Amino acid sequence: MKEKTLRVLLVEDDEEDFLIARDLFEEIQHHRYELDWIEFYDEAIEEIERQRHDIYLLDYHLGARDGLELLVEAISRGCRRPMIMLTGQGGRQVDLEAMRAGAYDYLVKGQITPQVLERSIRYAIEHAKSTDALRETVRVSSALLTVVNNLDEGVVITDPLAEDNPIVYVNERYAEMTGYDRADLLGRNARILQGSQTEPVEIRSMREALERGDSYHGVVTNHRADGSPFKQRISIHPVRDKSGVVVQHVSICEEI
Repeated sequence: MKEKTLRVLLVEDDEEDFLIARDLFEEIQHHRYELDWIEFYDEAIEEIERQRHDIYLLDYHLGARDGLELLVEAISRGCRRPMIMLTGQGGRQVDLEAMRAGAYDYLVKGQITPQVLERSIRYAIEHAKSTDALRETVRVSSALLTVVNNLDEGVVITDPLAEDNPIVYVNERYAEMTGYDRADLLGRNARILQGSQTEPVEIRSMREALERGDSYHGVVTNHRADGSPFKQRISIHPVRDKSGVVVQHVSICEEI
């Protein structure tokens, strides 16, 4: 079966960086890419609106405007295709802002290899597919979501395909249990709850189970937003797509 050619749009105002990107794509094996290049912000937003590409690579520096602004505007105009931010230096603040704004990944120029580029694109596309599936599931299952929001147990969903396995959903009970606002938990790794009394052995057991793709069941001492410790009985279950890839971790948490 012939492999699908993925259309990639690079928004980059430096021709030399475009040529470097083109060479990187040519070195990628086992995957087919068609790379298009646009230099200017206004042309880029018009092209992104047409949604003729499978993925977008956005340079952070675009003259008077920047890639972060382009990303936000593209999403506001209905773009659901994955976007990856390219930065000239490893500025963590820029990276965090990009991820919070909706970027699927960020790559630092000068540190990109064909393998890193291919992996980032592959994960971003798989993540986007999972997000679309979840969005559709939520749309047609609003009644189920209402039930989950009213459970006595805390429910947490994380995204293992994204950088650092961030929390993408928590119900009201979990927020009450931990003392955090839901908005403060979204986009963060669940280790935000770990503290001085968290058991390293139990955390290692949890991590090893998830890395194997197994479920985890155990009791962990976590810490609320005010620092006070409390024990949780936690069950974490991997959710797989049709190809067997773990696309979500669903945790059921009960305060003891």
